[in-house]
Amino acid sequence: MQLEDTPNWVEKRVQCRMKNIFAELAKIVQRDVEEMNKQVDRVAKEEIPGREMRLCPFVLDQEQLPTTVLVRTSTNRYLYQNLAVAFEFDLNKDSIHVEVPKVENGQQTGWENLFTIETLQWHAKQQTYLPCIDGEPYQIWEVSQKALGPLFFLVPTQAPPKVHVTANSGPPPE
Repeated sequence: MQLEDTPNWVEKRVQCRMKNIFAELAKIVQRDVEEMNKQVDRVAKEEIPGREMRLCPFVLDQEQLPTTVLVRTSTNRYLYQNLAVAFEFDLNKDSIHVEVPKVENGQQTGWENLFTIETLQWHAKQQTYLPCIDGEPYQIWEVSQKALGPLFFLVPTQAPPKVHVTANSGPPPE
């Protein structure tokens, strides 16, 4: 085996920082919003009955990059219904906060934390870090899905059973 054929794990570990995870998350969120808007257009034209998705366009606001990305429905009147998600990189705490509007008496009064990413877990075989939510590692696309899923789709009043898929796929833990 030649030296150039072996992974440079040291370089990859040194390069992985929370700010880079946030930048990658912002790209995935952008892709997900673009894809959802394509699907909204397609499904609206086909008039599919029994759909579970919200049939309104979504807006991605990246004016505050590199620290904040906001995803919301295309009209502000939906904000009072919690139809927005903010992703914020906290430079001081080196963490990522995902927040939704806080609503009191039908009015948005601020933002409340949905979840926070404060730690990263190194995965040697994948040569990457995975963000952790409540101590559980997630692929970056899973973080987007966890945050945007309830915004994009009509969610049941009860939380669905937890399904967690990682690159070390196998049966979910009991």
